[in-house]
Amino acid sequence: MKELIDDLEASGYVVRRPDPRDRRAKLIFTTDRGERTIVRCRALIAEIEADWERVIGKRRMREVKTALRAILAFEAGRGEDGEPARSGPPPARGERRACRGHRHP
Repeated sequence: MKELIDDLEASGYVVRRPDPRDRRAKLIFTTDRGERTIVRCRALIAEIEADWERVIGKRRMREVKTALRAILAFEAGRGEDGEPARSGPPPARGERRACRGHRHP
């Protein structure tokens, strides 16, 4: 993640600023250039979605969006290594962590 932010900052899309509540932390803010790019990207995405909808129809486009949201939600639970993200204390001895709504014996 650090490399991505470094690249975005070097390209002028974001800036880092000190966090006033935590001297160790930095906050990331979009620049005017970054905001303009976000607006352009959203417009392009809307055009692409409209093109796809003309090809496959409204109902199927809703299904595509629903499927993509489910994939994003699933992947959001993964760490950078692709493994399920771990949060909270480690499992007790002899137990395995519950994963994606399933409890492992």
